[in-house]
Amino acid sequence: MTALFISFSLTFARLFNKQLHRLSYGLFVLLAMAGIPAAAVQASDSLIADFARAELLSSVEATGDVDVIQLGLQVSLQPGWKIYWRSPGDAGLPTRLLLSEDSPSEQILTMDYPIPERFSLFGLDTYGYGDQVVFPVLLRGHQPGQPLYLDTRIDALVCSDICVPFAGPLSLTVPAGAISPSVEAQTIARASSLVPRIGSGRDLIVRSAWFDAASTSLMIQLEGLGEGIDDIFVETNLNGLSFARPAALGEGIYQISPSGAVDNLDLAGQIIRLTLRKDSQFSEQEITVSSASVSAQASDRPELVMMILFAILGGLILNIMPCVLPVLSLKLTSILSMAASQPHVIRLRLMTGAAGILSSFLVLTAGLVLLKLAGARLGWGIQFQNLYFLTAMVLLMGLFTLVLLEQLTLPTPQIAAGRSDSHLTSDFMSGFLATLLATPCSAPLVGTVVSFALSGTVVELSLIVMMMGVGLAVPWFVLALFPRLVLLMPKPGPWLSYVRPVLAAGLVLTMVWLLWLISLISSVLLAAVLCAGLMLIWAAVFFAPRRFVWPSLAGIIFLALVSSAWLNTPDLHSEQAQTTELWQPWSAPKLAELRRQQQPVFVDVTADWCVTCKVNKQLVLDEVAVQKAFQAANVVLLQADWTRPDDAIADYLLKHGRFGIPFNILYLPGQAEPVIFSELLSAEKIISALENRGS
Repeated sequence: MTALFISFSLTFARLFNKQLHRLSYGLFVLLAMAGIPAAAVQASDSLIADFARAELLSSVEATGDVDVIQLGLQVSLQPGWKIYWRSPGDAGLPTRLLLSEDSPSEQILTMDYPIPERFSLFGLDTYGYGDQVVFPVLLRGHQPGQPLYLDTRIDALVCSDICVPFAGPLSLTVPAGAISPSVEAQTIARASSLVPRIGSGRDLIVRSAWFDAASTSLMIQLEGLGEGIDDIFVETNLNGLSFARPAALGEGIYQISPSGAVDNLDLAGQIIRLTLRKDSQFSEQEITVSSASVSAQASDRPELVMMILFAILGGLILNIMPCVLPVLSLKLTSILSMAASQPHVIRLRLMTGAAGILSSFLVLTAGLVLLKLAGARLGWGIQFQNLYFLTAMVLLMGLFTLVLLEQLTLPTPQIAAGRSDSHLTSDFMSGFLATLLATPCSAPLVGTVVSFALSGTVVELSLIVMMMGVGLAVPWFVLALFPRLVLLMPKPGPWLSYVRPVLAAGLVLTMVWLLWLISLISSVLLAAVLCAGLMLIWAAVFFAPRRFVWPSLAGIIFLALVSSAWLNTPDLHSEQAQTTELWQPWSAPKLAELRRQQQPVFVDVTADWCVTCKVNKQLVLDEVAVQKAFQAANVVLLQADWTRPDDAIADYLLKHGRFGIPFNILYLPGQAEPVIFSELLSAEKIISALENRGS
């Protein structure tokens, strides 16, 4: 009886007004707290018509302390009826969900669209959904800890033999309380998994797109063979332009013709959005249409042999990049400790260090291959966005500092005749860690070969990444071939006791840098806890009995790693873009708006863990001559901070065929193609590009 009364009061409140609805909802909560059973804690109004029904779904039973809530717009259709995608095709209107005019100003709704179907009738192609569809909706700006009263309006068109507007109000109420998944959470999650994302389909990467004037068709070429594509949906900024189903021409090339007669069509220079579908895979990609011929496009991808040579050379260049600064102490320590050894010992130790480098690249290769096979987002240097990687590096740097100060001896494997060399483990680990710490950013040629590898097959990826490891290890191989070069170094002696603290200070500075990154990515509290953990490690080494040293270290390291999981609570201040008066935070909508306004724009994609990015900023971008050139050309400076994982920035890099940073690009009005600069910036090249913008 009580449940019937509650249901009646809620229904009456919806029909009367919003305030009374909230009042009866409060009564509902009070009765529930008193132990009276209820069927649901959410209240959602539906829009019902003869041909369709729409309602809002919530992924949570209560709002908790979050300001972002995942919702869903579910539309159920009668047989034979359909509703439209964001780009309807030859007919129809996009389905939209809008906030009511009296909604709080801080609330923002973002609606995603699952992969659509193509409907063809009488030569017209439209894109949309039949039966039932759930549009994932993200609500931002909710006040944490407060109940949600959401008032929206659906604006859509549904069609069968006739088309009928389907529009009206939709509301949703979610109470305050401890957050937990609702019964609709899986439905919304399943709908989210059907939304095409940039780079989400590993076999659906578009290499190039061009306009063929002879056939008035759009031509695209996919990576690899690109066979078995079910459909490609094309979106342009030209009103009323839609395209028919793609025709496969072989070798991954598809011809997509306009679905109707179009006069004076020329897509060259246009930025288009492609949504591709193949079996259960789907992907989205933006690309600029060129006017090159099919033969020119087909020859764009370099030969594998050339890329392997570039990979070796790029790995060699990494040895002199600013990225190696944090690990310079490891390299110097390893070389200096060999100077008094016999040539055969030097050769063995150098080859052990090279093995550490190659093993590190083998780990990177395995990780990238697994991510690629899983269809995950790939990137170069993204390990520095991972809290557990940074935590492990801090602890290992602490151990190596103790080894350098001769306060700790690493466990050593037995060699040949049962003997062991205490330096071999240190040499191997030095090479291994130096590689992981020295590859957070790109370098000349590295960006090219990494893009080739990550967008290619698994075999290409494995070959290219391992060849970069060979290039990085070339100095070790050369010294191993000519070990007497090491003998030219000063022999170890009393002077080394003065040098060791200096080199150890370099490792301490590396630890400080890593702790600073942790404070940015996670929290200052976690950085402080890890710093205390380092102090405990050093105390254990200096004061614990020798037989308890390694058990003590293992326990401290375990506690530090557990702490990194428990204390991973990002500071609020670190969520905001760290920009200056000269630089504005980057966003895709802001960049698109500036380009529509014909405004020159320079974009700097950077990160606090990218040492080369910092060098570019200090020596080039902040140089007075460069800043004056920017101001004279009225260039808007946008900075994209990739210190923490950001899908929008990763998508932006992928759009330009890049998987790592630094990345700098200049957009100039009147030029179809932007200017992309090398990883090592040059003030002269930037100024020259600005001066020649009109030519």
